[in-house]
Amino acid sequence: FVGLVFVFLLAQVIPLEFLLTVTGAALFYGAISLNYYPLLTSFQPAHEMGEKIKELEPNEPVLYTYRLSNSKRSYAFYSDRNFRNIYDTEKLKSLWADHPKRLLVVPTEYLVQLKDAAGNGYEIEVVMEKDSYKIATPTIAFLKKETRPLVTKKISLIWLKKVQGKNEII
Repeated sequence: FVGLVFVFLLAQVIPLEFLLTVTGAALFYGAISLNYYPLLTSFQPAHEMGEKIKELEPNEPVLYTYRLSNSKRSYAFYSDRNFRNIYDTEKLKSLWADHPKRLLVVPTEYLVQLKDAAGNGYEIEVVMEKDSYKIATPTIAFLKKETRPLVTKKISLIWLKKVQGKNEII
């Protein structure tokens, strides 16, 4: 009731068409925020993965990723470290030269490519796998529970470990 009185009072000063457009948009975005924002943020695994990364690798200054978009820097933010993407086998080889294992954030769909790039000298151990969705662009397909699995992607936090006795990347 108070909202209606407010709209009618403002209609005396602001053109009604403009007021209704702005009020409608505000109500629409308010409803989306209240109803869907918690759902959207539940598909953002960076905070949870960041906590796990800090727990498992407390003293590492850099978070390495493979085939993860540079716009996904929140993983590094929540793990309190810098963000570096690994693009080639030589970089991978040099980074793991002095470490028997390291954590890596990888879209699950690229785990096979990572295994191929690393070669027989390394093995992958999945620590955590979570559904992910870019919350800045919600779509009807995401908002519908039936079609949500079609638009979400899985992100994995993995240990990339040197296999004992095999320290060369092929």
